[in-house]
Amino acid sequence: MKRVVARMAAKGIASETLRAVLAEWFRARGFRDIVFKENLSPEFDDAGRYVVDYEAVFEPRGLDQGRVDVWGTREGVVAVGFETWERIAARLSVGTSQPDRNVAGQEPDRLTVSGLIAVLDAVADGQMSVLASVWPGSGLASPRAVAAPAVLQTFRASGNTWLRWLGSAPQQPHLPWQRLLEFRPWS
Repeated sequence: MKRVVARMAAKGIASETLRAVLAEWFRARGFRDIVFKENLSPEFDDAGRYVVDYEAVFEPRGLDQGRVDVWGTREGVVAVGFETWERIAARLSVGTSQPDRNVAGQEPDRLTVSGLIAVLDAVADGQMSVLASVWPGSGLASPRAVAAPAVLQTFRASGNTWLRWLGSAPQQPHLPWQRLLEFRPWS
C-alpha cells in the first residue's frame, strides 16, 4: 500500500504546489467579486481514504456565479467540487435536504495542473451550468453540472477525461420541473 501511495504522490500535485498554482491563477485573473479562502489545517477525517491537507474555496458574492472548492491531499491527489445544493436551492427559492453537498465534482484523483486550471477557467468564464429538478413540497432534487457540447469537447481534446461528473447541457430543460441555471462570468 505504501508503494501505491508513494507512486500517486510522485505523479500527483503536492499541496504546496497546488496552493501556489491556485494563488497565482487567482491573482493573474484579477477577480473582484470572488472571495478566495484557504484552509491550511483542515479537520482530519480518520475514516477517509486520503489525508486532506489543503482546502481552497472560490466563493462568489452572488448566487449567479459558480462556486468551486479544491482539496489537496498528502498523497498528491486533488478533488474538485462545483457549486453546492444550498446555493442552488437559495437561487431557486426552494428547500434542500443536502445543504453541504456539492452539486458535482471529482473525488481525489491524479490531475494535471493544466486540467485543473481548465476547469477553473470554465467556471470563472461562466461556461458551466446546473440542471436542477425542483419538486413541489420537497424542493431541490438531483442537480447536476452540465456544459455546452463545445466546452466538453475542449476538455476531452485537452485530455481531461476525468470530468465524468460534467454532462452535456440541453438547449432547454426537457421536463417541466427542471431548471437550467446558467452562471455569469466572474468579475
